[in-house]
Amino acid sequence: MKPIYITDCEGPITKNDNAFELTSHFIPDGDRLFSILSRYDDLLAYVYKRRGYRAGNTLKLIAPFLKAYGVTNEMIIAFSRESVLMVPGAAHFLLWASINMPTFLISTSYTPYVHVLCDILGFPREQTTSTALDLNRYRLHDAQVKFVKDAAQKILRLPALCEATNQLTPDTHHTVTQLDRLFERLAKGDSGRILRHVRPIGGSAKARQIRSIIERLGGSFDQVIYVGDSITDVHAFRLVRKEGGLAISFNGNRYAVEEAEIAVISQTAETLKRVVSAFLKDGRAAAVRSVRPWNSSSRSQVLLITPQTVDAISERSAKMRRELRGERVGALG
Repeated sequence: MKPIYITDCEGPITKNDNAFELTSHFIPDGDRLFSILSRYDDLLAYVYKRRGYRAGNTLKLIAPFLKAYGVTNEMIIAFSRESVLMVPGAAHFLLWASINMPTFLISTSYTPYVHVLCDILGFPREQTTSTALDLNRYRLHDAQVKFVKDAAQKILRLPALCEATNQLTPDTHHTVTQLDRLFERLAKGDSGRILRHVRPIGGSAKARQIRSIIERLGGSFDQVIYVGDSITDVHAFRLVRKEGGLAISFNGNRYAVEEAEIAVISQTAETLKRVVSAFLKDGRAAAVRSVRPWNSSSRSQVLLITPQTVDAISERSAKMRRELRGERVGALG
């Protein structure tokens, strides 16, 4: 059977962080609000390691704020349609992959954005999985709207969360505690329905979806190529590597590079074709053999990640990530 190509969306295919962009556009100081909640999400998932917590929950946490500021399904679709930014070469590469092997997209992004992208690319919606969001089904009363907006202002006034994960400051512990309490209160009001219903496709949910695809196709893990770039891909990378598939970081941040086997660092998605073509022709081992040694002078690199190279590759990959997607989006987990 042919390989099974499974990819994340934002990063390997588009430059966007759609949820960040929606929040920045529709909510005052929304860029800072989203960045705070994104860092909170990272800390809960991989530093505090809360039981049952899913990386990618920023999209759940931000949803009540979008609703309180009057965002509708139609506004999300219209904004997404106008703002899609493709990674150079991604449309052509995805078409090539789709012709040559079963190809699927698993994304933490909101479904309206993913469906807009599918319409642009002509990619089948039924071969995608994403975070369902239907803001039109909810109603917030005036008092609840005020409460949610006041909560946003309280979050913006909290001490900054630290960037380093090995030195948690007292301010960080204080802010995490305050955010915990705020979301406990938000969960009890009308906004609680939104928090309960929005279930981000990130972390372990991505891993489960990979299993589902393999079972549906009657395939096996050694046929799987998985491409991701962020903290939401960590569980998927771990599963694919453990079970004998190939895990590729495309301009990934450190979370992604530490868990992947191969790093692709490039301004174009076409660079993925070299390693994927080798897998398609001769299997996983051939794909790994196609990887060149570390060459810091090349702009487009396909590199084998080892304990000796992970720090240098992470730094180089993060730099390309910021160059391609912008400093604000590139800095998100």
